[in-house]
Amino acid sequence: MQKIAAVFLLTMLAWTACNQNTGPLPKSEHPESAFIVELSTVASVTGATLPKRAFLFYGARPANGGPPIYVARRENPTFPGIYYLTEDNRMGLSGGDGGPLVVFARLDADGDAGTIGPDDWAGEASVPAVPGNATVGVVLAPLALAEKPTGPAMKIEIDITGPAAAGVAAQAGAVTYVLLREQGGRMPLAALKADLKQFPAVVTLEEHHILTDQLPPLSALEIVVKVDQDGNPQTTVKGDYVGVAPAAKRTTIVLQPDDRAAE
Repeated sequence: MQKIAAVFLLTMLAWTACNQNTGPLPKSEHPESAFIVELSTVASVTGATLPKRAFLFYGARPANGGPPIYVARRENPTFPGIYYLTEDNRMGLSGGDGGPLVVFARLDADGDAGTIGPDDWAGEASVPAVPGNATVGVVLAPLALAEKPTGPAMKIEIDITGPAAAGVAAQAGAVTYVLLREQGGRMPLAALKADLKQFPAVVTLEEHHILTDQLPPLSALEIVVKVDQDGNPQTTVKGDYVGVAPAAKRTTIVLQPDDRAAE
């Protein structure tokens, strides 16, 4: 279930793809949905209490691993409830290899897809499905009840510096995004965001930051770091910095002014 929670970090990088409506829609409004998602919870069984005010993030990713193909967001959802994933929720991807997708959902107490809190709930469909009005059931459970992951943990230490000893200035509200992706690729395979105001700095990508079930060899990956002055990953403004380097267990990133920034 930790992978289910981590995958929502990706939504902060594709916020404009999220559906902002505030409740379930009648089935008649989406006659050609990719997925019809029937959401329920274990609250009545476990006695756990749902957050009083929460945001529902849900989507679908390839069953064989990879970033989400569909992502949507709703405020103050109701349970049980029926929700939809349509082409409006597609993140501009090709749809993986055309195979079945796994539908997942997370109930987020603070509305920030980039954080995981003790009051969050999550779940995913037990059986993958092919898009096309597929009806999928997802049962949400408290993340506090999730099993701990096993196996060797990923750990990549990243030294972030600037073109000079103190060449990077982070303003109030600035956010540093750290992404792991295939070399030359666009979609992150792991991600974190950090509140860094001074550089040089060191951050660590770990197992819980991974957004996919399978990672290529480290030699095929690269690290991207962006210091975003307005905190919005969808924009590039004057004062933003970016750096890219091949991934290694200890990676050094030298930030440079982002030349895409508007003057």
